[in-house]
Amino acid sequence: MISYHYRDTVSVENIFKSKWIPVEKIFYIFLIIHLICWTIVPSLVRHTLPMDSIEESIWSHQLEWGYEKNPYLVGFLVRLAIYLGGNADWSFYLFSQISVVAGFWAIWRLGNNIFTPIYALIGVLVLEGTQYYNLHAIDFNDNTLEVGLWPLTILFFYQALHDKSWKNWILTGVFAAFGVMTKYYTFVLLLSMFLFVIKNKQARKCLTQPQWLGGFIAFLLISMPHIFWLFSHNFITITYAFDRVDAKPSWFNHIYFPSLFVWQQFEAFLPSLILFATLLIPKSSSERVYEAPKPILFYDREFLFFVGLGPIVITVLLSILFGINLRAGWGQPLFSLAGLILLICFCPVIRKKSFFRFITLFIAFSFLLLSGYIYSLTTTNIK
Repeated sequence: MISYHYRDTVSVENIFKSKWIPVEKIFYIFLIIHLICWTIVPSLVRHTLPMDSIEESIWSHQLEWGYEKNPYLVGFLVRLAIYLGGNADWSFYLFSQISVVAGFWAIWRLGNNIFTPIYALIGVLVLEGTQYYNLHAIDFNDNTLEVGLWPLTILFFYQALHDKSWKNWILTGVFAAFGVMTKYYTFVLLLSMFLFVIKNKQARKCLTQPQWLGGFIAFLLISMPHIFWLFSHNFITITYAFDRVDAKPSWFNHIYFPSLFVWQQFEAFLPSLILFATLLIPKSSSERVYEAPKPILFYDREFLFFVGLGPIVITVLLSILFGINLRAGWGQPLFSLAGLILLICFCPVIRKKSFFRFITLFIAFSFLLLSGYIYSLTTTNIK
């Protein structure tokens, strides 16, 4: 058990009871602003939908339990978006941002289970620095949908392991199945979750109780139509997935592809690292210091590392072993727990001055990002 010693008589919890940081209000204001801005702005400045959205709109004209490139969920949701928005594009952008906001909400809830609210807020806001949650999330596709479904799966899985309720296990199964029915890549998340259960003695106890079967049955019920469809369509989606990662055999692939993928993910996450670094700027000796409000349990640390880092580690290892060709966009859902993992690793002391420095940079970055996007599309012929 890790202990923290307070060097001041004023605790962080007492700070939260005061009104100088209305944490929950800040979080929900952020969600609303993000949803509105990244829905309205693309609707106004783009003259056409992104390529993936156009392709999926074609799929949705004939609803099937699977398609050549993906299982069925994206096609069904695009059909709903078209129904709601008619010939307008705004519904596609709205659905994209609903997925992002749902992911943020799940991370916030998980963060509140492990940290105090201000740390949970930081764990979410840091992710706004990653293009996967704004610029890349404009395109409503399988990767963007995973941005919402992965955190929801993780949240209910965490809660299911704690309270062992039928409700949370069933919700875990539902969102896990939706994830797989969005993209098979979700299996790397499910494998990470399974490895955590096998590794952690406390989590392993859930296998001795029947509630997890509720989640498994929910998973099968949602996945079964697609499984039947695969048998009647010569497993075309699985064939496409293998063709997608195929490359001309070479020993160099086992080094180049995983290295390139890691570098691409680092580039995407670099602005978030810079944003987080503002919390680590050395404190003034005259400034009041507040320690972390509570110790972080070893169980929670292990959960975050297994479930948060497991998918990217498994992805890179598969590429090293088999030389598979990785696409940068596949990293879009991999950063769901990155903000919380940074907090675990560095445990920054939260002071009033450092927090408002962080918020100021966050607002400036968000404004510049949105302004740059508007400028880039209103000053070129390519929309």
